[in-house]
Amino acid sequence: MRLNLFLITGLLSFLIFSKAEAFFVQVDTGEVKVIRDGQQNLITDTGSIFYGDLVKLDKEFRATVTIENSSRMLLQGPLDISVSDDSSVFKVDLAQGQVLLDRNQPYELDSIVLVSKEFVFTPLGTLASVKIAQSGYPTTAVVNGSVKMVSPDGEEIIVEEGKFGSVGPEGDLFSGDLAQRAIESLQNWADEASEVVQKTENEDETGKPQENEIQGNKQENLENDNSEAAESNEIAVDKKSDDASNVTKSVETPSDPKKEEAPEEKTPDEEEQPGESKKSTGSTAMAPQSPKWEIGAGVVTVNNEQWTRLAIGVDVPIWKFGVFFDLEFFIDSEGKFSNKGWDFKDEPLEAITRKIRYIRFGHEEDPLFIKFGGLSSVSFGYGFILDRFTNMLHYPDQKLLGLQFYLNDISPLGISLQTMIADFKDFKDDGGLLGARLAVTPLKMTDIPIINRISIGGTYVKDLNQYAPARKWKLDLAEDERILVELRDGGFLKDSLKEHLESKGIDVDEKLDNIDEANNAKTMENDFGLIGGDIGIPIISTKFLGVDLYGQAALRDDSKHGWGIGAPGVALKVWRLWGNVEYRKTKGRFTPGYFDTYYLDERINRKPQVYVKEDLIPDEELNGVYGRMGFNISNVLIIDGAYQYLVGDKETKDQRFEATSSVGDLVLQKVPKLNKAEIYYYKSNIGVNDEKFFEKSEFRYIGYRIGFEITQGASLIWDSRYGYKRNDEGKLESNNFVSVLTAITF
Repeated sequence: MRLNLFLITGLLSFLIFSKAEAFFVQVDTGEVKVIRDGQQNLITDTGSIFYGDLVKLDKEFRATVTIENSSRMLLQGPLDISVSDDSSVFKVDLAQGQVLLDRNQPYELDSIVLVSKEFVFTPLGTLASVKIAQSGYPTTAVVNGSVKMVSPDGEEIIVEEGKFGSVGPEGDLFSGDLAQRAIESLQNWADEASEVVQKTENEDETGKPQENEIQGNKQENLENDNSEAAESNEIAVDKKSDDASNVTKSVETPSDPKKEEAPEEKTPDEEEQPGESKKSTGSTAMAPQSPKWEIGAGVVTVNNEQWTRLAIGVDVPIWKFGVFFDLEFFIDSEGKFSNKGWDFKDEPLEAITRKIRYIRFGHEEDPLFIKFGGLSSVSFGYGFILDRFTNMLHYPDQKLLGLQFYLNDISPLGISLQTMIADFKDFKDDGGLLGARLAVTPLKMTDIPIINRISIGGTYVKDLNQYAPARKWKLDLAEDERILVELRDGGFLKDSLKEHLESKGIDVDEKLDNIDEANNAKTMENDFGLIGGDIGIPIISTKFLGVDLYGQAALRDDSKHGWGIGAPGVALKVWRLWGNVEYRKTKGRFTPGYFDTYYLDERINRKPQVYVKEDLIPDEELNGVYGRMGFNISNVLIIDGAYQYLVGDKETKDQRFEATSSVGDLVLQKVPKLNKAEIYYYKSNIGVNDEKFFEKSEFRYIGYRIGFEITQGASLIWDSRYGYKRNDEGKLESNNFVSVLTAITF
C-alpha cells in the first residue's frame, strides 16, 4: 500500500509541471567523457551535463549541447572544457579544442562567456567559433553577429560578422577578414549538427534510416571541413604579417592529435544510457541509436568460492529507455558448469530476472528518472536515515532487483520525490526494504535572495522484515550437530551423555540453542523503520564558494524509544575542497545513517548466534560530531573521508571512520592503459569492547578497484573487497569478494 501511495503521489506531482535544469548533450560522432565529482562517465548517444562538469572529446569526435531552448554549443575534439555559472552567466573554460556557439532568441541566460588562456570571448547573439590548441593563442571566427574579445591585459576589440579575431606576436589583439570557405565550413558544421537530431530523409519503406549513407555523409562533411579550414588558416595568417606565422590562428583545423583513450569500464549502475532527446529548434526527434554489445569473462566470488563467469550482454536503447539484457554462465570451483541463473524449475523468478541487468528511463537528475535493477549510492536528504545505500555489494553473484523512481524539481514549489525499493524478491520472503523522500522549496517563486532557495524534506525508510534473508538459510548441520539434535528430539540426550560431551570441550546447550535460533529465524518477523525531516538553507552559491546551513532529525516508527538530531550543520565547498560538519545527538536505541552502504550485509547475522543490526544499537544518550571532507588535488589525487564520534555517560561510543582515495583524471591520461585506480577503508563500532581503528572485525571493510585498458574497446577491472564474519565458535574468518572481469564492447 505504501509503495502504491508513493507512486500515485509521484505521478500526480509530475502532471503539475516539469522543468529540466540540465544541459542536454547529443553525440554527433564518437563519445563524450563527462567528469563529475571525480567520477568519469561516458555519453554515447544522449545525456546531460551540469554546472561544474568537465567535458572531454577525443580527436574528430563531435557533440552538441543545448544551453537554451533555441541556442546550442557545438563541440569539436580533441577538446577539454568545463562549464560553470555566475549570476545567470553561462561560462565555458576552454583548455583545448573548438566550440561553435549558435545562439538565437529568445535568450534565457543573461550572458554567455568563453574563456581560454585568460582571453575572454563574449558572443553577442551570434554564430561564432572559438578555438584553442594545446600550444598557441585562442582565436575566434564570426559568421553572424559579433564577439567581444578581451585580452588578459584588458585590451578589447569587437570582432564583427565575417571577421576573425586573434593574437599577434606581441600579444596584441587584431581582426581580419574571414575566408569565405571558412564561413561556409562553420555554417555546414551547424547545419550538420541540426540534421543529426532530425529524422533523415533517406529512409527505406520500413522507416528505418539507411545507416551506411548517413555515416558516409558525416565522414565526407568532416573531411570537407578540415580541408576548407586549412585554407582559411593560411588566409588568416596572411592578413596580419609573415611574422605572425608562429601564432595559432586556425579557426577550423583540428589541433594536434591527443592520445586515444579507451572508454572506462563501468559497473552496471554507471552505464550511460539514452536520456532526454536534444531540444532543437524545429525538431525533437532522436538520432538513430544502435544496440551496443558486451562480451565478458572473469573470476568472481560466489558463496565464498572463486568461480569463472562468462557473459554476453546487449544494451538496447529505446527512445528514452535503456535496457541491458544479460546472458551469463558460471563455472564452479570444480570446473563444472553451474545452473546458477538457469534453474527455471525451482527458482523461475531468479532465472528470469538475472537475464536483465537493468532498465532505466532518463537520468538521475532529469525531471523523471526510473531505474530497475542494480542501485548504487542512494541517499535521501543529508543521509541521516538513508546514506549511500547500494544493493550491489555482491554483484554479479547476487543480482538484486531494486527500483528508483524520482521526480525532480517539478511545479512552482520545486517539488522533488524520491522513492526506493532495495529488492523486489524480498517481498516473497515476507520482507522488503523501501523508502521515500518528499521535498519542497516553498518560497521558490519569490524574489527574496537565499529565502527562495530554502528546501524542506521528509523521509521515511522501513525494512518490513529484518529476518527475511533467513528464509533462504540452508541448515546444513555438521555430523556432531545432527546427532545431538536427533538424540534430543528422541529423548535420548541424558545428563550423563551431556557431561561426557562437555568434558571433551563441547558446549551441548550452546550448540543446540544456536541450531534452534537459526531454525526459528526462518519463520520470525520483525520490522524496523525510521521517519525524519531535514531543512537546507543555501547561504552562498557561486562557482568557487558554496555555503549551506542545514539541520536534520529522525525517530523510530515503533514502540521502542529512539531518536536523533543532526543540527546545526554546515556544508562548505571551496573550489576543489568540500566538506560538512554537524553536531549530533541521539537518545534511546537510535543511530544515524542506519541504512548505509553495508546494510544488506549487516541487517542479520547467523553465527555464532542469530541477531539483527537493530540489536547492536545501544540504549543510551550520545552526543558528538560528524564531519566529512574531500579534496581534489589538481585532478591528480582525489581523497574523501568521514568520521563520527558520539559518546555517552557510560562510556558507550558510536564511532565510525571511512576514507576513499582515487587517482585523478590527469594521471589516468598520462599513464598508459590505466583507466581506474582507487582504494577505500570503512570501520564502524570503533571503541566497542575496546576495538581499535584498524583492528580486524566484522565491521571493517577494505578494498580497491583497478582498471586497465587491454585494447581499444576492451578493459580489465580488478575489484576486491576484504571483510570478516564470525564462525560457529565466534572466531573471525574471511568474508571476501573478489572480481576480475574482462569486458569487450562493440
